[in-house]
This record gives sequence, C-alpha cells and structure tokens, in this order.
Amino acid sequence: VSDSKSRNAAQSTNDSVFDRALKGAAEKLKRSATNLDPANGYPRFVPASGGNWELQSAGQWTSGFFAGTLWYMYQATHQPEFKDLAAKWTVGLESNKSITTTHDLGFMIFNSFGRGYLATGDPHYKQVVLDASRSLVTRYNPRVGAIKSWNTERAPDRRASWKYPVIIDNLMNLELLFWSAANGGDPAWKTIAEQHALTAARTQVRADGSTAHIALFDPVTGALEGTVTWQGYSDSSAWARGQAWAIHGFTNAYARTGRPELLAAARKTAEHRFHPPLDIV
Repeated sequence: VSDSKSRNAAQSTNDSVFDRALKGAAEKLKRSATNLDPANGYPRFVPASGGNWELQSAGQWTSGFFAGTLWYMYQATHQPEFKDLAAKWTVGLESNKSITTTHDLGFMIFNSFGRGYLATGDPHYKQVVLDASRSLVTRYNPRVGAIKSWNTERAPDRRASWKYPVIIDNLMNLELLFWSAANGGDPAWKTIAEQHALTAARTQVRADGSTAHIALFDPVTGALEGTVTWQGYSDSSAWARGQAWAIHGFTNAYARTGRPELLAAARKTAEHRFHPPLDIV
C-alpha cells in the first residue's frame, strides 16, 4: 500500500510538472504566433544573447517547424485558437511543395501541412503533402539508391566538387514519402524511402555507431566516393544533431518497413557514446 501511495504521489508530481510546463510553453507560443506575422518571415531561433526571433523566408528548411509546433499544441490542448494560429502559419508555405532543388520538403511540408492534416483531416492539406512527395522523388537516383540532398555545383568552396552529396539529415524527410505512399500516393515512394535508409545505413554509419554527416557518391556509377562533414568538428567526427537525425530516422524507417538492417542501424547509432569535447560541436 505504501509503495502504491508513493508511486501515485510521484505520478501526481510528474503530471503537475508536465501541466505547468505545457501551460508555460503554450503561453509563450501563443504570444509569438499572435504578435508575429508570417508575411515578415518564419521564426527560426532567438539569439543566445536574447532579443527577438530571427525570422527566415518561407523557403528556408526550418520554415515548417513553427507551424508544426502549433499543430502539436493544438493536439495537446484542443484549444481552437491554436488550430487557427497553426493554419495561419501553414498556408504561406504551400509554394514549397513544388521545390525540386533540395531534400528539405519533409521539414517544410510534413511538419506543417502533414501535421495539419493529421490534426484536422483537411483534404487540401493532404493534397499538398502528396504534391510535395512527387517533387521530392525527382531527386532520387536509383544507381546511388538515395535522394540527393544539396545542389552544390556552384558553391564558392570545396562543395563545388561534390557531385552527389547525401546528408544524414535526409533521413528525417523520408517520413513524407513513407506516409504519402500509404495514404493515396505512389506505392513506389515507399521503396525509394526504404532504399535511401538502407543506403544511409550502409555508407554513413561507422563501426562504432557514429555517423558521417555527408556521403559523397558518383551519380553515374553509384559508387561511394567518401564521407565528409560540413557542420561537425572534422570529417571523421560525429555531428551531435546529425546523430540524433540518424537515431530517429532509422527507427522510423524500421517501423515503416520492418527491415532488420534498419533496426540494427537504429540501435547502433543510439548506443554510440560521444567523447567530448572533440566530436560534439
């Protein structure tokens, strides 16, 4: 009885902490979503020194995150005001569905229109998601077995030599294709997403479970030319945020496909232990 009372008391405390945290987050989110105007840009971050939101254009890869946060808050609170605010911050992102020059459509569209559809069932939101998937698969090369991440041919630095870069972040955008293939889209999109995940597991997960930020391929032969980084400490280090992309991406890909190779990759990347400060930047 005593143990039961202790567990109940602990659960009550946890619930109270969660409720306070959710309430505080909701208040701050509502204030930002109300005071800001998507016509002026989409929130990306507040500088460490404090101050106002840094706003970016609708075409930036993070543009769908704010709308997605609002849709999640609507689902958590069931407050109609969050539904209206989420719709307000979603509508201006629709043109991104036609972009074919980046892999970031999952970030842009599934976080906004996808989450909107899951929260409301609005058929227009679903159509935007399907259109975005159709755009994303134009970047798939069957010889490589992966979706090209960036077009860097005109970069003013070493990236200009990268013929077919595939970044670990790309795993996060596969959910757009997995979901669309299962909800009225082309079933082949699932195959593309699955193959991309398998290619990433084969080429970007190292023996110790760390991940390479970028795999470089020859688009003609499909051969792996090497692995590098653009945001980590060095080409041989692991990039902390990229490692998180890998853990989430492989786990989700396994859930969608049941492929044991992807479960193994998810476990291996999750079990990796960083050794600061050299490989966390």
